[in-house]
Amino acid sequence: MAPLRVGLVGFGWMNRTVWLPRLRAHPRCQVVAILDPYHPEVPGPQAKADLGEFLRNRMDLAIIATPNRTHTGLAKACLDAGITVLLEKPPCLCAGELRGLREHAERAGARVLVSRPASHRRDVRALRRMAGLLLDPPFQVEAEWLRGSGLPRPGSWFTDRRAAGGGALIDLGWHVAEVALGLLGFPRPVEVTAELAEPPGVVAGGAGWRGDSAAPGRVTVEADGRLAARFADRSRLALRAAWRSRTPVDVTRFTVTGGGRVELVTTFGFSPHRVPRPRLTLSADGRGHDLPAAAPLAEEYDRQLDEAVALAAGDADWRPGLEESAAVLDLLSGAYSAAGRPLAA
Repeated sequence: MAPLRVGLVGFGWMNRTVWLPRLRAHPRCQVVAILDPYHPEVPGPQAKADLGEFLRNRMDLAIIATPNRTHTGLAKACLDAGITVLLEKPPCLCAGELRGLREHAERAGARVLVSRPASHRRDVRALRRMAGLLLDPPFQVEAEWLRGSGLPRPGSWFTDRRAAGGGALIDLGWHVAEVALGLLGFPRPVEVTAELAEPPGVVAGGAGWRGDSAAPGRVTVEADGRLAARFADRSRLALRAAWRSRTPVDVTRFTVTGGGRVELVTTFGFSPHRVPRPRLTLSADGRGHDLPAAAPLAEEYDRQLDEAVALAAGDADWRPGLEESAAVLDLLSGAYSAAGRPLAA
């Protein structure tokens, strides 16, 4: 079987440290092109000077991990060339753009997948099974991902509202929201409120475990965001995402109530400051148990790549996943609008 030809658009932290090593290790993938004329570490043989040169490489799959506002235009260009696209989150900054990408893909005979690795986590799958078996709707869901400290790259596009659209709520909150909405069946909310807490204009100290500089930089997005949502079946969601907080370790927590209570306490992502013993607890009878031996760090990204490879090979239906991603985007973009800071402004 011929390998799938893969290109990377952007050579920032995500493509450089997460996707490229996995692509090189994957038996079905061959990296043939990397587009990022501004990054000095792009490997010479794969480096492409501009989008036109990049697209001439007859690729099967392109992974786009660039500033959020550039996603739509780059994805359309790849789709027009018949290339399957894996988009880093958020795929777009408004639901209309995502619907437009779906239509664009259908016209081009190509496919779009949004990166949602949290769905592939073992502990998340266990949470879903337990909640589905033991609880009854309507559900009350509390979800959060709190980091102790370290804003990602202060002064970069990542903390610039003009390029990123938003901060912690669209970054960490994307992963938390897709798990929470999955527990509810990916409904659209009937009401959303939100609060965005911004840091001072210039902040020092990035996330050291990412290799970020500790030099101060300007931050124009929220470091801590909260939303509350109500749904037609009377289910409710309270969600928080923070780049810095008072937690001693980085923690991701989901609590689901509905005739009983199920709680997952773990840590998403790559930070080394993790919950030492992830735990899934059923509180209806006071029982709880530690989860089996922790999965390898970031194993969910291996599974996400497997999904993208199957999609590029034509072995999977991409439309249901895109509709679920649209529900996540609807919730988060609604939260930013409710807080007076629309993503697409």
